[in-house]
Amino acid sequence: MKQANYNTIREWVFTLLVASVIAVLMVGAFFGAAIQHQDRINAIAIMEVSE
Repeated sequence: MKQANYNTIREWVFTLLVASVIAVLMVGAFFGAAIQHQDRINAIAIMEVSE
């Protein structure tokens, strides 16, 4: 019984670790894209409002 619980906890820790890494990469990609296109954000916002 203890072994099954240990494996379940270990799987949860591994899953949360992988999910955390993926979440950090996604947030980094979002901010990277925002920084890369920051010179165009105002023009894009004006185009969206004027339509």
